[in-house]
This record gives sequence, C-alpha cells and structure tokens, in this order.
Amino acid sequence: MGDDTGVETVRAAELNDQSSSGDNRKEVDIYPLSCYYFGSKEAIVFKDETLSDRVKRMKSNFASYGLRTSVEAVILVELFKHPHILLLQVRNSIFKLPGGRLRPGESDIDGLRRKLSRKLSASDAGDEAEWEVGECLGMWWRHDFETLLYPYLPPNVKKPKECTKLFLIRLPESRKFIVPQNLKLLAVPLCQVHENQKIAFLVSHQMPAVWCLKTESGTFKDGDLLVNKDGVRIVSQSEPEAPPLIKPSEIDVDDQLNLEDIDAIKVVGKGNGGIVQLVQHKWTGQFFALKIIQMNIEESARKQIAKELKINQSAQCPYVVVCYQSFYTNGAISILLEYMDGGSLADFLKKVKSIPEPYLAVICKQVLKGLMYLHHERHIIHRDLKPSNLLINHRGEVKITDFGVSAIMTSTSGLANTFVGTYNYMSPERIIGGNYGSKSDIWSLGLVLLECATGKFPYSPPNQAEGWTNFYELMEQIVEDPPPCAPSDQFSAEFCSFISACVKKDPKERKSAHELLELPFLSMYNDLDVDLSSYFNNAGSPLATL
Repeated sequence: MGDDTGVETVRAAELNDQSSSGDNRKEVDIYPLSCYYFGSKEAIVFKDETLSDRVKRMKSNFASYGLRTSVEAVILVELFKHPHILLLQVRNSIFKLPGGRLRPGESDIDGLRRKLSRKLSASDAGDEAEWEVGECLGMWWRHDFETLLYPYLPPNVKKPKECTKLFLIRLPESRKFIVPQNLKLLAVPLCQVHENQKIAFLVSHQMPAVWCLKTESGTFKDGDLLVNKDGVRIVSQSEPEAPPLIKPSEIDVDDQLNLEDIDAIKVVGKGNGGIVQLVQHKWTGQFFALKIIQMNIEESARKQIAKELKINQSAQCPYVVVCYQSFYTNGAISILLEYMDGGSLADFLKKVKSIPEPYLAVICKQVLKGLMYLHHERHIIHRDLKPSNLLINHRGEVKITDFGVSAIMTSTSGLANTFVGTYNYMSPERIIGGNYGSKSDIWSLGLVLLECATGKFPYSPPNQAEGWTNFYELMEQIVEDPPPCAPSDQFSAEFCSFISACVKKDPKERKSAHELLELPFLSMYNDLDVDLSSYFNNAGSPLATL
C-alpha cells in the first residue's frame, strides 16, 4: 500500500474549504484491519417501538429539550488494499455509523466519545479519551418529525427537529474493539456504501471536497481509490489483490453470509418450485446461484426447513453442487448454491441434441460418484434426478443439485413416499406407492442417460400426434410396459448392457451406484482421453455470459 508499514495516508480538509489546495489539511493514517482486535460484551437494550411511537417520543423530547442533536463516527481502515468504513449492523438488516444522540448540554466531542465507548469499547465509561475525534465531515437535518434526514437545511425551515453530525475518527495503529453481542461490526468498502444514504451522500458529494489523496494523481498507487467530480470509485493501474473466496467449510450458519451481502444479476432458471438467480457477493466478487422456493406453510416450519437444508446440503463432494447457506425470508426458502456456469444438462441437450458415448461415459462416471456419496455416505435419496438437476461448468465438471429440496418438499406437502419429483423419471416402485430406496435414483439415471444418447425421452405417447393426454398415461406405461432399452444397432453392447442394468423393473435386480462404476462401459473409452471441458465450451455455455 505504498510503504512497508501498510499505512494509507489521506488528508482531510475542513468541510467549508472547497478548494483542492490549502494549508489547513491534516493527515489521517488508515491502518490495515489486521492491526485491530475484536471481542464482544453484553448486549445493548434497544427501544422496541413502532414508527408512530417513535414520532410521539421525538415530539415530546423536542418540546422538552429543543433540537435533537446526534453525532456519528466515520472510522476508516484498509482491507484488500482498499479503504473500508466501519458500520454497525443491527437486527441483521439495519446498517449504521457508530454514534447516537447527545445528552442535553453535552458537547459533540464528549458525546461521540461516550457513544463510541458504549458501542465499541470494553466499558461504557473511563476510556473516552482513547477516541481521537477529528474534523466534522458533514451535517444532516430532519425538517420535521415525519421526514427523513437530508444533507441540507432549506431557508424556509426555521425550526429543524434534528441535526446529525459526522466526525472523522483517527484510529491508533492498534486497538481492540469490544462490540455488544446483538450488534455486528462490519468493514465495508467505500465503493459499496450506496445503500446507506448518509454515507452514500458523503462519498458521492462531500468526499471530493474534503478528501485529497497524497499522490499527485489524486489516487492510491495500488488498488486505487479515485476521487473526482463523479464521487469515489476504485480504480487499478495493476491487478489488485483479490479477496479470498468464501469456502463452504468456513461458513458459520448464522454469521458469514447474509442475503444483504449479495447483489442479484439476472434470473437464470425458472420452474414450478420457484426461480434461480445468478448473484454476486459484494465483498469478494464471488458468483453464486440463489434458488428461491415459495412455500405456503407455517413460519416455524420454514425456519426448520432452512436449517435442515443447510445440514442436508453441506456436502463436501466434488460431484455434488455445494450449498453455502439457506435462509428463511419473505415467506420463502432461499438457498445459496455453487454457481455452475454451463447451466444444466437439459440446457446443453437443447444445443447438441444428443451426446456421443465417449462423453456420456465421462459424464455418467461423475454422476455415479455423486450418487455413491449421497447414497452411502449421506444416506440421502435424491428422488428427482433428471437432466435439469445435473449441472455443468466450463471445467468439464458435472454435479448433482437439488438433492435436498425434493426430500424437504416431501415432508411438507403431506405426500411422503409418493409423488415428489418429476413423473417422467420416476421409478415404477415409487409410482405404485411402494417402499423405495436409493435404487430408485438408479432408474432415473438410466432414463437420463438414454435420453442424452438418443436425444429423446425413452417413453413415447400412444398417439404421437396427440401427445400425452395426462400424466397417468405415462405412469401406466412405466409400470406396465417393459423397461426401455438402447437400440443395439446404434450403440455399443457395453452401453446397452449398462442401461439395462439401470432400468430393471424390480429394484432388487438393479445395480447400485458402486456396482455400476465397475461395468465396462465406463472404462472402454479411457484411452481416448476425452476432454469434457472442450466439449462443453465448444457447444457454448447458455449462462456464462453475464
């Protein structure tokens, strides 16, 4: 960041000095976040009141004490070579600058030190002097009790109801922050503070007037912060050091990932159960897929489902899509998943129509390894294996997804052990309502492979012109007719034998995922050195373009 100590130097000018030069600027050092230590203390009690109650309280206080004055702290640190501002998160949704309301007769500096000690120090009193309060960076006004705070006071407003002042805090090179247990202290990049109106205005309007960086160009030399008439943004003359990616093993269920930390980019999938969005994590730039499922059930049940999804989908297997986090919010379950940039096998089939045996063998081997993990290590039956639940990426990886969703839908729909999943790929034993196990997934795999090889679903309606009149016709055909097979004149004997092993009507005669991995079809093309990555990429990825 410029010198060996990793300190960024920024100059703060007085708020009223709009020039870019002058002798009254003072330097403030911004130290890396790693220089600081963090702990927790007893929770702070907040007023639990409605908006109307708050307005009544403000009117009463104004009648007794006059103008309400609040002070808030702008505390800067350096993280990933970018300036970050410290914010307090309240109730998982409200982000605020540290500070609060002054007592009657209390000075700005003393009040801010008291508030910082209460919210960021080991005790509420006795260490106020540790906080070095610098320049006033801005003032916000509430014109009347019902309006929001604004960064100006119109000349016609003679008796404003509230004034909030923002002060720069000069941190020492090292200190400990002690935060109440019901608050979270977050370091937010200056380029990402647009959702907080006070900070956003400070950055986009006032910062160019009050900040001047130490270099002649007006930017940091590494991971640059650019200040100009358009506000503050990050520029880079060289590739900046990327934040470390979030790993599933590092996720704390309650802490690390929040829906507030992600930006939606676009919808990449729709189905009967909901939608799938491509989203990006604000701080790391990492892409995820967000599956949103609407459920008309009790609130307590939704929360339990989110918890179970996290347990069921925290799979550590390279052939299963990673579930990073599950949320219950706004009457829906939201599941944050690994993003597979090639879309689904169903998407891919629309492009290529059918998949040759050598590629199909490599795809099948990955799917079987994923099923073996689910069946034998996690004791999970997928229940809804189909082309749209097999995802691919540009690296040539094939992964199973949605293995926990169907089980949850079963337990909440009152249809346990019956028709949860897609009828087309459902095994005969499930259709007739009998007991079933992991081999019902093997039947589904056989149909998926046969569809990929031939380019069409293995079962045909009695009247091709009319199609299926209802799903009972299909279900009856699956139960009553002989199982489908691969045409021997179009495919190898090894592939035909493999399909036959998957689609035995009696589940006891079907082979397990482990047994299928030993069949000749999966090894007969090993000498060809099949490149699945090139195959996927040459066909074109339906979702990779942002």
